[in-house]
Amino acid sequence: MRNDCVDCLRGVGIFIIVWSHISLGILLDEIVNPIVLGVFFILSGMFYRSMPLYDLLRSKGKRLISPWLIFVVMGYVYHWLYSFVDSKPFDYLMLIEDLYIGDDYRANIPCWFLISLFEVMLIYALLEKYIQSRGRRIVVLLVISIIGNIMLCEGWNYFYIGKTLFYISLFGAGNMFLKPLKRLRGGGDFVMAATILLLVKVYVIDNQFADYCLGWIVALCITVGIFSVCGNIKNTNVLAATLCFLGKNSLVILSFHILVLDFVWRLLYPCFGTPGTILSFFISIIVTTLCVPMIYVYNNIMLSKLWKRDE
Repeated sequence: MRNDCVDCLRGVGIFIIVWSHISLGILLDEIVNPIVLGVFFILSGMFYRSMPLYDLLRSKGKRLISPWLIFVVMGYVYHWLYSFVDSKPFDYLMLIEDLYIGDDYRANIPCWFLISLFEVMLIYALLEKYIQSRGRRIVVLLVISIIGNIMLCEGWNYFYIGKTLFYISLFGAGNMFLKPLKRLRGGGDFVMAATILLLVKVYVIDNQFADYCLGWIVALCITVGIFSVCGNIKNTNVLAATLCFLGKNSLVILSFHILVLDFVWRLLYPCFGTPGTILSFFISIIVTTLCVPMIYVYNNIMLSKLWKRDE
């Protein structure tokens, strides 16, 4: 049974990600990296089920690597077609270069998340198998995340491993500690703490390592706080139902919105130029709405025809 609060939180998160790719404001960038993405890893950890390694590779390969391949191919086709419009040579090797370097801004920007989440689940499954002590596993996860943070600071993100290592402890926190979120109390305190720490992150911290460490804490506080305050929310009104819909289909929106955004940007830029915060908000609504047809195609054609969903 789906949790409406989880879907709403995912819906808010995916809309902020779309908005951040349109607005040039520093605040949205600070919220997304690594806070909103951290929340997504926490939520993924909450619903992770332990399984044999072969079953994990098969199941998550279908759910994460197959969509990654589909949407990257779409990105290739899209950029190939526009290479004729722009009269520019098409870079056929951009995907290989992106994977090797760890860039995430050419073939299809957000698709790195699918690979990174797959890597997180694989590493986490190995830790579960070989480190039986929960306390030792927690220590190892934190050490791995520190290593990942250092790698990102040094620009080492081959095959997105830097991001994978950094986010794995948030995934583990979601799996080991945050499943019974409805039992938590004091959500307002967590939200207040997250707000204060976010302000510190934006206006005080200027070191990338410390910035990501603080973002890690903010992501955890936001998730705990929202679930403590709104854990029993239901999609009984238009706003909640809309956010739930976006949350349920966040993978498709994440993977497809950059292509839609590029198309919309090409149409609107001659008229409006670089959008400000308010205009970018409304453009985000347009872009998210234009993802709905792809949501239908993905859910009703790709999933049902190309492979069966795992139960």
